Amino acid sequence: IVSFVQLMDIFLLVAVLYIFTVAMYELFIGELELPKWLVIHNFDELKTILSNLIILIGAVSFLKYFLERNDPASTLLYGLAFGIVAYVLVLYRSHGHDDVPSEPH
Repeated sequence: IVSFVQLMDIFLLVAVLYIFTVAMYELFIGELELPKWLVIHNFDELKTILSNLIILIGAVSFLKYFLERNDPASTLLYGLAFGIVAYVLVLYRSHGHDDVPSEPH
């Protein structure tokens, strides 16, 4: 089971790198024919997708840590640390700027 979790972790990391690369190409170079869920129009959309994947990678990493360790105190601290990071990412994502900045007068 641990090797499957490690494989999921690697797959998610590759997904993050792929999405980041495609988004940078779309934002700065040109349009690509992509599935609708992968089309990125601005940095807020990229931030949302990447923060979701980072939270998922953290959850998989915690699962791997949970399966490999027997020390309840360190597992609890690891889980709390992951929870805090996930909470901060959700807060950061929810306070994004959806408006287009206005022109200076």
